[in-house]
Amino acid sequence: MFSDRSKFFRQMCMGGLALGSAWLFHSQAITPLKLREDEFVRRRAELREHLDSGREKLIAIKVSEQKVGEARAALNRLVGGKKADSSMVSFPEEMKEQFSRFGLPSAIIRLITAEEEPDLPGYRKVYWSVGLPIPKTDRNVEGLLQAVADLEERDRYLKVTDFALQPDVVDPSLRTASVSIVILDQK
Repeated sequence: MFSDRSKFFRQMCMGGLALGSAWLFHSQAITPLKLREDEFVRRRAELREHLDSGREKLIAIKVSEQKVGEARAALNRLVGGKKADSSMVSFPEEMKEQFSRFGLPSAIIRLITAEEEPDLPGYRKVYWSVGLPIPKTDRNVEGLLQAVADLEERDRYLKVTDFALQPDVVDPSLRTASVSIVILDQK
């Protein structure tokens, strides 16, 4: 009987050791693996949300770029027969021709500055100054006024910002007309 108890006690101890070992194995190996798996599942869900959010942002950017492209195309259609060369090259010659048509052949054109137009990507404002010497005996001030008025009428992207007629400082027999112009130019 004692040996049966001893055997039973040994079996209980062995069972307890086996159960303790299983618990230790589970707590030291399986539980951390399960926690890591749960963390990976949570992190994967977060990454999927970020990915979906990124896709939505890319779609919004593409839509915005498409709208900008359509607006740029519409603006280019409004500008119409725009020359292939830059206004930096063509503007001085166009101004000389403009004032020559109204009897003022000696226009002096100066580029003042060019600055980006933040509301219209691909465009800039270019500021010009046009000087016109006019003899005091010449009564062609009316031609000057018509030429300046015709500038804005012909090109809606050109704006006369200042106009002055004053005596010339170097030659008292002349008057000088100064015209300040700003244009919207495609880069």
